[in-house]
Parts: sequence; C-alpha cells; structure tokens
Amino acid sequence: MLKASDLFDFPESLPFDQVFSAELAPWQWVPLIAHALKAFPFESLRGDIPPGLHVEGQVFIHPSVKLPSFGSITGPAYIGEGCE
Repeated sequence: MLKASDLFDFPESLPFDQVFSAELAPWQWVPLIAHALKAFPFESLRGDIPPGLHVEGQVFIHPSVKLPSFGSITGPAYIGEGCE
C-alpha cells in the first residue's frame, strides 16, 4: 500500500502530527482534515491583513506568510510557515 510518507515529508512545525500518520495512505488523510481543524486552538489574527483580503471564520495565518493584496480566505483554515 502506498503510504503518505512515500509522498510527503510532514514538517515538524505543523501541529497536526498526532492526526496525520505517515503510515496511512494519502487519501486516508482527507477525512481527517476536518477533525484536525476542529481540534486546533485558533487565536485572533495578528499582523497586517491587506485591505483587499477578506478573512472570515477560524483562520490561522503564520506571521511569515506572504498574503496577497486581494482575495478571500474562509475558515477553518491553517496557513503555515513559509506559505505564500
């Protein structure tokens, strides 16, 4: 069986290692996403959100993320370190 570890290196910086086992098949991760996000302790957004970017719901945006000038992010969402 193809394992997620055959395709992905799960960064240690992500807080979901208890949910997403590298031994599972990658498609077995899909139904776990909702569970992982429900258990995540979302905090208030910090930092600058561009005026043209609409953010609603439970959203985590790491301080290093480069946000677009315009768009929409609807939570639940986790946007981790190094994302653009």
